[in-house]
Amino acid sequence: MQQPPPPPAAPTAPPARHGLPKGLKLLFVLLGVLLVMTAGFAYANRWFISYVTSTGPHAITYQVTGSGSAKVAYQTPEGTRMDSVSLPWEVTLTVPDGSALSIAATGSGGGFLTCRIKWEGHTIGLDAESASPPTCQKSATA
Repeated sequence: MQQPPPPPAAPTAPPARHGLPKGLKLLFVLLGVLLVMTAGFAYANRWFISYVTSTGPHAITYQVTGSGSAKVAYQTPEGTRMDSVSLPWEVTLTVPDGSALSIAATGSGGGFLTCRIKWEGHTIGLDAESASPPTCQKSATA
């Protein structure tokens, strides 16, 4: 003779929850993501914040890139300076806060010419042109 099947298991209560509710966990995760994103944005733009709030003298770099040679005019604390240079070319100056900055260049022959102004190593002005002869110019404020 065959044994009758065992009776079904008695229903059990759901397991007790330990820890924070799901909604609170989600809130903490979202706040953490927001904090990391804000810190990343601030770190990536730290030079811009410095640029806007700085009041001391600044290291400014003028750059002209291309091939061949060019006539370059750029603003210094003493006034405008003009040079005939071989490319690529750059010069770094220390200028007071609020100084007007400008660079202009005309290349010899055809090709591509780029003028760049850097503040404390970060580009704050850029102009590029391809023509015959190529010219570029850019202005900014320290």
